[in-house]
Amino acid sequence: MTIKLAENLQLLRKEKGLTQEALAEVFGVTSQSVSKWELGLSCPDITVLPEIAEYFQVSIDELMGYKPSSSINSVYIGMKSVVDNAEGAFSKPDYAYRLSRLAATTLWSKQATEVDKLLKGNKTNALSYGQGDGGVSICGENTLFIASFKDFPKYELPTIKKVHKYLNKICDINTLKVMFGLFNMMLENTIVKSWTLGEISNYTKLDEDIVMKALDNLDAYFDEESYKEKKEEKYSLKHVDQVPILVSMLIPVLEDYGITIK
Repeated sequence: MTIKLAENLQLLRKEKGLTQEALAEVFGVTSQSVSKWELGLSCPDITVLPEIAEYFQVSIDELMGYKPSSSINSVYIGMKSVVDNAEGAFSKPDYAYRLSRLAATTLWSKQATEVDKLLKGNKTNALSYGQGDGGVSICGENTLFIASFKDFPKYELPTIKKVHKYLNKICDINTLKVMFGLFNMMLENTIVKSWTLGEISNYTKLDEDIVMKALDNLDAYFDEESYKEKKEEKYSLKHVDQVPILVSMLIPVLEDYGITIK
């Protein structure tokens, strides 16, 4: 690795029109120290490097002429820093979503048109759907589905039958109403985590017996603590990600058949 601190420091100093003596005064060192820095005979103290970088408005890496190799680990550290600094509990998932979607925009040009909006924090209702030899990604306003075809498993008949059985259950219109109803109830009230049959019935405009049948099809979560404390039968979605996943995957497929969902 070649360090170009001496060369860069001299260039930056001259660009500002400063003498070695003037620069030494800025950082509280002697002019001889600055001279040695620029000759490569010594380096600034590690505690002074951030001050020098800030003064010249460059990063420490740029100051030293170091170009770090790009890796998924370095990207992860940067992403984690962005998410950690997000304000508010609801901001963190939003930041993670935007970062993930930004990563997806590197794959297909149709998604790349969304980069500026995502960097500014703006969202769009338009779906971005990309499929190629390497995988598939589907991006919505608040949902993201991305998968690689690398080492994609070949599903055998028993697995296909299980998928068929499950899809048959949830394709019932009342089951879907309850699924989407519970999801919307969760979004509208983040404090309450489960609801009685009566509450679900009122929200979905379905009879309680129909709601119960739909919950059986959905393998819903039964709130045991609420039942022990208040003897209330309360339910919620066991997998709250079902709705956004279904929507993000199915709408592009429908659009391929000329069916547009508003």
